[in-house]
Amino acid sequence: MKVPKEVQIGKTNYRVHNKTGFGSSPVVGRIDYALRTITLASHGGVTKKKRTPAQLQDTLWHEITHGILKDMKNPLESDEKFVCAISSRIAKVVRQLEAP
Repeated sequence: MKVPKEVQIGKTNYRVHNKTGFGSSPVVGRIDYALRTITLASHGGVTKKKRTPAQLQDTLWHEITHGILKDMKNPLESDEKFVCAISSRIAKVVRQLEAP
């Protein structure tokens, strides 16, 4: 899956941006509900190594999962453990569907 420039979650469109990183933070992705953006770091977390396309896609699905739960007004939106568990499974299924 190619990382899109925009995704729609519910009725809200989010622009997808790439940036090198988030300074000294280990964060590799962020969704901003007010600005309607999803930002992905091309270089990851603590190591600052270049991230693979698969890693970027996993991060995108993670941020989309936050957005879906926010759209649903679900309190699990801020539960990082839950979001990681669901988004990693979604990303895996998407990769299976894309495989030849």
